Amino acid sequence: MKVRYYINRIALILKEGKNYVRNSSFPVGHYYSPIVNLAEYKEALVYQVETDALRNITFNESEQLVLLDRFSVFKNEIPAWDGADGNRYRLDNGWYPSTDGIILYSMLRVFQPKQIIEVGSGYSSALMLDVNDRFQNHEIRFTFVEPNPDRLHLLLRDNDCKHVRILEQGVQRVPLTDFAALEENDVLLIDSSHVSKTGSDVNYLFFQVLPVLKPGVIIHLHDVFFPFEYPADWILSGRNWNEIYLLRAFLQNNNDYEILFFTDFMKQTHGDLFAEKTGIKYPLNGSSIYLRKIH
Repeated sequence: MKVRYYINRIALILKEGKNYVRNSSFPVGHYYSPIVNLAEYKEALVYQVETDALRNITFNESEQLVLLDRFSVFKNEIPAWDGADGNRYRLDNGWYPSTDGIILYSMLRVFQPKQIIEVGSGYSSALMLDVNDRFQNHEIRFTFVEPNPDRLHLLLRDNDCKHVRILEQGVQRVPLTDFAALEENDVLLIDSSHVSKTGSDVNYLFFQVLPVLKPGVIIHLHDVFFPFEYPADWILSGRNWNEIYLLRAFLQNNNDYEILFFTDFMKQTHGDLFAEKTGIKYPLNGSSIYLRKIH
């Protein structure tokens, strides 16, 4: 089975390589190519971002600490989420890690949204449905936008259709009126392709969706690390994502949005307090950021 897997993998790589060559005038790593040049990356150590360079972003650290304290009210009610407690979500799922899960749980408990649109669905969807069942009296209405819904369908229950609308398509095909209908404390949860390029979901979300949101809507983005750089092992293993750089530029000198909670920032700056207030045991993982639209 392993031999067949690797044969199929090599065939796919060769096929995609041919497609890349047909659609690119420049080789991988060229200065006109969006693909990282690993030799330059290793030599320049570009992932070492000086935090002084982030001075044009308001992190609202004191407000994040206040919110962290509000999370502590709910930590003793966190479900086991161990795969044996009858819930959909489990902490060791490998996709939406435990720290992100517990912060999402805490955000839902604090802000009690009535509507959630999620772009990129799976275990985070499972967690939100568990919270809706147990703490929100099934009052949250969900829209899950997921063009590859196999994992999502495995996690859903038969009666979830009462509270869930599943759009098996790219977010670019979702009307802007759906997003404009979100109200204060409702949530737009984004776990997208993480790649900004012509026609991408990331571009649609930043340039079309965010402008139509009403003030007070909460925006979640996943795989956002402090200080707005991807882990070195991700880059060296071929994850050529760039959403985090777009987000960094978006937040600079931007008074129309505020940072509500930045998981990796709080882990790095207040790790012990973070663990105490949330009940999360070390090692802390997770990489979600929550914003709120102000104007």
